[in-house]
Amino acid sequence: MTLVRRPLAVSIALVGLVACLLGLAARASATPDRVKVGPDLLLQSAGAVTGEAAGQRSEPPPPPPSRDGRIVGGSATTIAEYPWQAAIAFNDESFAGNGFERQFCGGTLVAPNVVITAAHCLYDNPDPIGFNPPGTYETFTGRTTLSSAEGQVIEWSDYYYFTDDAGVPLFNPSTFEFDAVFVVLAGTSSSPPIKVAGADEAATWAPGRRAWISGWGDTAAGAADYQDVLRAAQVQVIGDDFCAGPASYGGAFDAGLMVCAGVPGGGIDACQGDSGGPLVVPVVGGNSRASGTWRLVGDTSWGIGCAAAQYPGIYGRIAGGTRMGDALRAGIQSVTGEDVYGSGAQPAEPPGVSITKKPKNKTKTKKKKAKIRYRFLSSDPGADFTCRLDRKPARPCVSPYKKKVKKGKHRLRILATNFLGESGAAATDKFKVKRQQKKLRR
Repeated sequence: MTLVRRPLAVSIALVGLVACLLGLAARASATPDRVKVGPDLLLQSAGAVTGEAAGQRSEPPPPPPSRDGRIVGGSATTIAEYPWQAAIAFNDESFAGNGFERQFCGGTLVAPNVVITAAHCLYDNPDPIGFNPPGTYETFTGRTTLSSAEGQVIEWSDYYYFTDDAGVPLFNPSTFEFDAVFVVLAGTSSSPPIKVAGADEAATWAPGRRAWISGWGDTAAGAADYQDVLRAAQVQVIGDDFCAGPASYGGAFDAGLMVCAGVPGGGIDACQGDSGGPLVVPVVGGNSRASGTWRLVGDTSWGIGCAAAQYPGIYGRIAGGTRMGDALRAGIQSVTGEDVYGSGAQPAEPPGVSITKKPKNKTKTKKKKAKIRYRFLSSDPGADFTCRLDRKPARPCVSPYKKKVKKGKHRLRILATNFLGESGAAATDKFKVKRQQKKLRR
């Protein structure tokens, strides 16, 4: 088995004493060195462990590869569509060059000063270093084009990875178990963060659920053909039975720590350089991508090849109600005071419409026109409506819908559309307006 999702195939060596000083400075604010988050499960501060070790290497890190590509099967997008998307990069003390040249992984902003990314992005293999000092890295937020000056560049204060009670890291570079860390930024981002799916939101990552991936990664496995502009693609969550089956990953897929997503027949996937980035699912309740209408359900981890039909992408299972998810939630709360997990959200589906009040089937009026009124609602509270009366063009509308209509037969069609541009079944109603006859006196 070849694990190809690791963003750099070479050891990320350190910058000697400079990186050491940066790492120590980044820990100027007091945070816990270790946080107990479960039975024989802790989150360890990288800064506390690597501060002294950073001075053991004197050679500079090798440069990231030259790049110009995309997520496999995806299309260009903007940070406004995926505002929580973060880029993980070497800081300019480690490498000279623009953001495109220094970025090597993705991440997800889950609080103004917290990013979740993959452990393998920060792990120096082979030893002796293990996890690298936080002072080596920085994060870009609010940036569509890596080489631009758009958005913010924020240094790292620290990051936390999983260990057992003895302090041994649980991330395994051979199996990619426990492939998740959380980063504490030295400053705050002004970009909108995303909530991680909570324990009562398991429907958001059920098999068959539509999901989206994004990043600046490779076009194909091993092509080293990366992209300066953010790209995204739609996939779906794949059932554990398939990914753990003999035709796919078999025993290499750990359903307790991993979730897989792709498309039937392959062709769309995350790839090298997308590592650590988001697997997100839309939920009910908003009218734009930036208004809290998504949940993070996984971080891009590994795979055999990219976009192969039998090998969907593998993501860290970080949603609530799972071992890693509950541990991350507890660790982030303990270190930062932020609860970054959601609650009560339902997956977004194409919204339907229900008419709750309408005119009588036969409406009478003494005047030339009758006043009609409709009230309606959608299964998605954030949906927008369009109304089409008779053969007139459909126009945006809201409830209550009021109109004056002439006598005759009429038909109203109401359609709800969510923030993804999806619509379910329309609601229609027919009514007739008659002129009320004057009563004759006797």
